[in-house]
Amino acid sequence: MGVERGTLTELRSQAFEGLAQRVAAGGATVEPTPTSAPPQTARQEATANGDVLAALVDGGFLTIDRMGGDEFDVATFPGEGALALLLTDTGAKVSPGIFTPLIRAAADAPLLTLVADLTTPPDDDEEAPDPPIVAVRDDDDLTQRISTLDDATSAAGRIAVVLALEELQSGEVGHYGHGAGAARTIPEPPQG
Repeated sequence: MGVERGTLTELRSQAFEGLAQRVAAGGATVEPTPTSAPPQTARQEATANGDVLAALVDGGFLTIDRMGGDEFDVATFPGEGALALLLTDTGAKVSPGIFTPLIRAAADAPLLTLVADLTTPPDDDEEAPDPPIVAVRDDDDLTQRISTLDDATSAAGRIAVVLALEELQSGEVGHYGHGAGAARTIPEPPQG
């Protein structure tokens, strides 16, 4: 995948930075397979040529699916109209700031993105770390281009994920859940 040796934190940071650069590039640069080499799929070629996105998919760290079940070529991701659901967990032992370059790259791609947090809201007496959605909601530029959801674990949150992704396809960005910066609990369901 092209990452150097290091601590788990350093490797994770390198992987996220590489993924952000790949998303910002808008597609893999895949060299054609020489005619003497065995035939490969586009994803195998992209992985062999250092495409971090293809390597993460092949390693089982990332899932990319095409809606409608059509064949999908990871080398062309994100492509026009692509949707991304970035699930975060504030309870994980990861700095929320690690997601910022990826979120900015998605906004610049443009990749229709929903950042949703899986953390169960804490009890009133517990102090919770800020999830990555706070960075989006605190940024005037990102709030116009990236949707957020601060409670994807509840029944309402799961409904909000589906509705917010549908809303993004219609060109609307929104902020949902119960936390600071949420405009409403769930998006308005489509009419008709």
